[in-house]
This record gives sequence, C-alpha cells and structure tokens, in this order.
Amino acid sequence: MSWSIEAAGTPAAVREQVRRHAHHYWRPWLGERELGVIQHVLGHALARFGADDVVILTGSGQDAAGVFEVHLHVRRVPLAPPVPTRPAPDAPA
Repeated sequence: MSWSIEAAGTPAAVREQVRRHAHHYWRPWLGERELGVIQHVLGHALARFGADDVVILTGSGQDAAGVFEVHLHVRRVPLAPPVPTRPAPDAPA
C-alpha cells in the first residue's frame, strides 16, 4: 500500500492531523508497528521546531512485500515580520 499526507500548523496541530489521518485512512492497511514507525519519525522531524512555529509536513511511504518506507519532509513556514502600527519616519507619504 502507498500512502501520503500533507499537513500544516504548529507541531502539535500537525501531530494531531497525522493521528487523525492515520486513524481514518491508514489503519485498515497499516499495522501497529508501521503506525508506530510513522509516529516515531514524525516526533524526530518535529523536535527541532518550537511550539509556536508554523510548519508544513509532506510525507509518503509504502508497505509492500515486507519492506516499509517512510519519507517525511518538515519545514518552517517563514512568517512575514509584523506590520508596524506607525509608519517609519523615512517612509514615503
């Protein structure tokens, strides 16, 4: 079986999205061991981010003939700096 997922949000929100996705879509095809591997790899991938960071996760994998592959890519969303409440002194009018 091949699987994939995309999720975005804080690390906690991404973990919850993966948990729900696994429960509804993967559970009939993937065993507890494979689900555990996905959660373990996800934990390592998200550990480098702060609780308030916003991240994007893309993941895929395959389970066939005794071979289980997991590919996860997690990156921080670069957020724009906050907009000042007053214009800068040298800003054009």
